[in-house]
Amino acid sequence: DDKGRLKVDWPGLNKEPIFEQIEAALMEQTRMLSGTYAHLGRVNPWTHSDNLITAHPLGGCNLAEDADSGVVNADGCLFDGQGGLHEGLHVVDGAIIPRAVGVNPLITISAIAERIAESLAATPVA
Repeated sequence: DDKGRLKVDWPGLNKEPIFEQIEAALMEQTRMLSGTYAHLGRVNPWTHSDNLITAHPLGGCNLAEDADSGVVNADGCLFDGQGGLHEGLHVVDGAIIPRAVGVNPLITISAIAERIAESLAATPVA
């Protein structure tokens, strides 16, 4: 735009097949949890337009390589601020994702949580 910010114009994005795949995955997860799936369609409920957004709060405990760059490492373990880790203290939710990753980040958050859970399960207890 005139302020040097990126503006993406992607007509028909909300009709891409990936959204049907995501919806099918969400419906399956809802079914497995005996929940009720509330389909909002692909129209943004706030603007009643085809613009896709995510309003899921992310960040706050950013995943990073070290304490100078974030709060937790790739295994979700908190840095102690002195070059070490707070062993046994983990963050395993959307807080470790530093910014929006797309419309409905459930699958991304779930994949990261599963990866961390597998890492924790493979770690011997001291």
